[in-house]
Amino acid sequence: MGGRRIVARLLSIGAGGVAVLLVPGLMTLPSSASTRSLTPGADRTGHLTATVAATYVALSPTRITDTRAGSGYPNAGKTLGAGGSINVQVTGAEGVPTSGVTAVVVNVTVVGPTASSYVTLFPEGTTQPVVSNLDFTTGETLANLATVPLGSQGGLTVYNYVGSVNVVIDVEGFYTTTAQTRGLYNPVNPLRVLGTLAAGSSIGAGVSTAVTVAGVDGVPADASAVVANVTVAGPSGPGYLTVYPAPTSGAPTPPTASNVNFTTGQVIPNRVIIPVGANGQIDVYNHSGSVKVDVDLDGYYTGSSAELGSAFTPMSPARVTDTRVATNGSAMGPSASETFSFLSEGLSSTATALVANVTVVAGGAAGYATVYPTNDSSAPAVSDVNFTSGAVVQNFAVAPLNGAATEVFNSSASPTNIVIDAFGFFSPPPRSVDVTANPISLPADGMSTSTLTVTVNTGSGFAYDDTVTLTTTPSVTGACGGTSLPGSTNAEGQVTSTYTASTTAGTCTITATEANEGTMGTVIITQT
Repeated sequence: MGGRRIVARLLSIGAGGVAVLLVPGLMTLPSSASTRSLTPGADRTGHLTATVAATYVALSPTRITDTRAGSGYPNAGKTLGAGGSINVQVTGAEGVPTSGVTAVVVNVTVVGPTASSYVTLFPEGTTQPVVSNLDFTTGETLANLATVPLGSQGGLTVYNYVGSVNVVIDVEGFYTTTAQTRGLYNPVNPLRVLGTLAAGSSIGAGVSTAVTVAGVDGVPADASAVVANVTVAGPSGPGYLTVYPAPTSGAPTPPTASNVNFTTGQVIPNRVIIPVGANGQIDVYNHSGSVKVDVDLDGYYTGSSAELGSAFTPMSPARVTDTRVATNGSAMGPSASETFSFLSEGLSSTATALVANVTVVAGGAAGYATVYPTNDSSAPAVSDVNFTSGAVVQNFAVAPLNGAATEVFNSSASPTNIVIDAFGFFSPPPRSVDVTANPISLPADGMSTSTLTVTVNTGSGFAYDDTVTLTTTPSVTGACGGTSLPGSTNAEGQVTSTYTASTTAGTCTITATEANEGTMGTVIITQT
């Protein structure tokens, strides 16, 4: 680990839990850098609101927009001009429900740009934020993953800065507030699970390669999806990769979607969030030519209620650091790691990961950047952003956090600037108290009993030795019986009590309150 960089006051939590962004003056690119523009425009102060936490539902990649004429998809023929934008309806499309969706995960691809520019994705009906999701040069076909909060009507807006460009959007999943028994996130120590580059082998045209992810690096057998970084190197010609859940039987059939687009000889990464096939594998499909591929595993989403993890809180897109700005210090040193701390910004120390776009504004040498946990003694043998001399390159990241800080390694032999745009964060679900009664209905005979079980969950585990008290509220006078004193929770966060019925028919609401934070849960027993 290297030095510790305290990010300047770009983000703070104000009254009422509202996250407030203080955007610095925008910077133009240094003359030695690529001609790409990062985020030109007037100075702004943005305000963002962190919404309620949600769990993830992974989908097999599916196309929901393609602006190329005759594409047959929504927004066909609506090429984006300079300063132009399109709206994309997400809820109700391709497996995304019409309600309960807070944010969507999409792969955005630009095709045929006439100028070096960038695109920004943001909630439909809101003010365009000072961030970029994808920076590109003239004629380039390029993709990047994005997590985008949705507007009140369930849509997102895509904005193009200069020139004209076509945009293709494939949906990969969504975050929902609807109760489900899966979809909590857990980061893992980054691990390479496929490495044909080092092995000197390639994936041929029209070939799908299976990659086992379940049971690897702490990923459970029933994981619903994995987060991975897919890097292409040395392709023999232009083409693209598609990553999708492996079928349990029969020949693999890739969906009409792409994850990594590349040209001859290029080295380029892109993040993916992909459902895990029933056999514990994902497939990597190469459309044309031959190409070397590395797949680095970053994390997974839970597949059952028995597993713990973190829920996602989306935010309006916001720039949280830019090392070109004086208040954030200077460029990262060559071949060095630094800790970027967001604790002074009000990000909770319990947050487990930051969902962000990491952009490298390269100096005079090629290299790669790796984002990894601060408690690792050195950078793992994986990469997140690969770049050439003077380039502006970005990649979507789910940056692991410890104490609201993450580590970034610059492999380049030249000083390198880092820009981080945040779209949300993961944190353990709030403490909860669950109360069950067995049976739930009793005769009003003054002697029948029901066993009450109270479970206290801290969000990151079960509460041990937490005192629980019970109170009763009858629907009519006399409709509540008595309860035995429950005591304190055991190692599984549970404590039991016996409820004895009264002789009055009605319902009795039993409220359990745990002592540490005063969190409550209820159950209703019916007496007949």
